[in-house]
Amino acid sequence: MNLETAREVPSLIKKQLQLRGDESLWKLERLRLGNGEPLTHEEIYLQKRFVPDLTKENAATSLFKMIEKNISIAYASQELEAVILEGKVSELLKSKPGEPTFLAHTTSYSADGYPVLHDESYYRSDKYSFHNILYRHH
Repeated sequence: MNLETAREVPSLIKKQLQLRGDESLWKLERLRLGNGEPLTHEEIYLQKRFVPDLTKENAATSLFKMIEKNISIAYASQELEAVILEGKVSELLKSKPGEPTFLAHTTSYSADGYPVLHDESYYRSDKYSFHNILYRHH
């Protein structure tokens, strides 16, 4: 696990989080395990004002529980794509380079539609399946 103040924020993240100035962000990188086996690699950008006292220790527990002490998360927008594992992520997930995997780009929002965090997560395709309920916007 790695937790740090985000120094260079990619433009996609700035756009997804609707950053206007120099808002301070956490950058959290963590590996999620199931039965001791790596399943997901997460890279999360989170606005510090919602969890100013975030530490590695409490980030290892329920991140949403920490956030929701200050603001409720109501929904998320997620884009899922198939990609090929390479380099560091391949090593962390203990998968061979070139293996297919799922990459989820997720932005979570408060009830009033304010973006709280953005997450780029790699899910091992040999361990995950996704089920979605799709609603039409009218």
